[in-house]
Amino acid sequence: MFKKIDIDRIGINSFDGRIDAMNVAAGKTKANTVVVGGKLVNVHTGRIEKCDVAISDKRIAAVGNVDYTIGSDTKIIDADGCFICPGFIDAHIHIDDSLLTVTGFTKLAIPTGTLTVIQDSHEIGNALGMKGVLLYRKEAKRVPLRVFFTAPSSVPSVPSFETTMEIDHNDVLRLLKFSDTVGLAEVMDYLGIIDGQNAESIYKIQLTIERGKAVDGHFSNLSGKDLQAYTAVGNQSDHEARTSEQVKERLSAGLWTMINGGRIKDELRFLVEGDTDIDTRHILLDTDDRHAGDIDKFGLMDYNIREVIKLGVSPVKAIQMGTLNTAEYFGLDRDLGSIGPGKFADLVIVDGLESFNVKKVILDGNLVAEDGKLLIKVKEFRYPKWAKDSIKIKKGFNVKDLEIRAPQKVEIQARISIIPTLGKSSFIETLKVANDIVQPDIEKDIVKMAVIERYGKNGNIGLGFVFGTGIKTGALAASITHDSHNISVAGVSDQDMYFAVKRLEQIHGGYVVVNNGKVLEELALPIGGIITEDTEEAIEKQDRLREAAKSIGLNPPFLRTFGMTYALPGYPGRGNRGDVIWTITDVGLVDYVNRRLLDVIVS
Repeated sequence: MFKKIDIDRIGINSFDGRIDAMNVAAGKTKANTVVVGGKLVNVHTGRIEKCDVAISDKRIAAVGNVDYTIGSDTKIIDADGCFICPGFIDAHIHIDDSLLTVTGFTKLAIPTGTLTVIQDSHEIGNALGMKGVLLYRKEAKRVPLRVFFTAPSSVPSVPSFETTMEIDHNDVLRLLKFSDTVGLAEVMDYLGIIDGQNAESIYKIQLTIERGKAVDGHFSNLSGKDLQAYTAVGNQSDHEARTSEQVKERLSAGLWTMINGGRIKDELRFLVEGDTDIDTRHILLDTDDRHAGDIDKFGLMDYNIREVIKLGVSPVKAIQMGTLNTAEYFGLDRDLGSIGPGKFADLVIVDGLESFNVKKVILDGNLVAEDGKLLIKVKEFRYPKWAKDSIKIKKGFNVKDLEIRAPQKVEIQARISIIPTLGKSSFIETLKVANDIVQPDIEKDIVKMAVIERYGKNGNIGLGFVFGTGIKTGALAASITHDSHNISVAGVSDQDMYFAVKRLEQIHGGYVVVNNGKVLEELALPIGGIITEDTEEAIEKQDRLREAAKSIGLNPPFLRTFGMTYALPGYPGRGNRGDVIWTITDVGLVDYVNRRLLDVIVS
């Protein structure tokens, strides 16, 4: 039986509840709840302290020997010798990339101890525009999870090189006026800003700074003078470092540096191998993009903190990275990020500082999860019909639209895009021509890719060839195409690619894997073409989709996320001025570094 809890919560930086907490701490009244028998992780002193925690409604009243606060009606929660941590805070996440609604995500997040998230809604912003961002906010107000927002800065990520919905500076200004908007979300067009070509993004940074809120950057492989310049314009953080050296360079420049769970070993190894004296208080932990199935298997911030501890970093420092550091960066530390008098009563009880298994979760003073099980009911949110009707491919779309033609040729030289994480540059390769149509070459691991505009704006179809997918047969189509969320399809056969796209249209977006004209597996994501209300299906089908994709040859790292990041001009690893990186978007083949469009076929 689920419990009902009051989610009419106290706002951040509010005075509400403080007099009551003071009276409990002073011994004038009794606590609602006391957590006893635990070892408190003090992220301020860096020490583990044996003490109890007295709670007055939704705030902590006192910490230490609090026996005097216990009355006949006080509820006792036994920590049973375990460690009491502050509620975990995710420094940068796209809830929409979990493939779930805020409600569905909340049900998975709370049992992991991830009680506060900083949400960047640029995925649903790209898919449904400002209307979608406001809809996601509306839903977030109805869940017990603490959701703070950063205003989407990059919709589209690189203007003129992709077709999406648009969120301009007037929209950003509107969002910044909300008290729970704590900053500007990752500013992606780094070279456009440094070179002075993206005045709109620069103005969004200015508006944010003038309102005293945080500016999240997106630095990719920037270093040296470009990193210094991008920091100087006002960016305060980055979550795209890939190596220890990149992390250290960002910390040295004064950037708050966010570490993604999948890259902890590469990014933080320096803390246990040579540079152990570097201050970690500007290191934050984030999940960025984590699909529902992976959350169900591995967790969220609990996983990240556990991995940092496994690396050999002090457990208290690791917990600081997932709590206090983030609260301080976003100006939330008056209420969140640590355990002390007056703070919100968000506590996570873990069995040990190495195993770090979450045993009990307390949110707003209520026991809300135990041993991985949610104890409270989260009311469902109904999405309107308009949010489920965003796949609008041009009328008359047919298989010939996917052909790259080279009349009267036997072979041609083609520009080949690459998987971003392969660490290679794009290149030129000889491809054969059959019946005037340029062919993929599976022996060279080169397949065709199309990016199809799906907002009903212009009917664009960008075509090209990609290296490194491993695909040997069939096709894979998705309407999750970071960050434009146009439809991407990669495959060997034009017929299978066409079939996959048409099936994707029928299910109103999602993922489809096909081979020889048959659907091997699919997942419908009808809300904006990127989200489902069916959490169980999203979890269950993740592995089935991956197995289906693997059966047609798709390989890591593309397999892990179903990739489709080929179509993101400012993707991590695409930005060093010396790189030759070509990206396929609905507009065509984009050379982001030189800000130009290229022909697929070399003249």
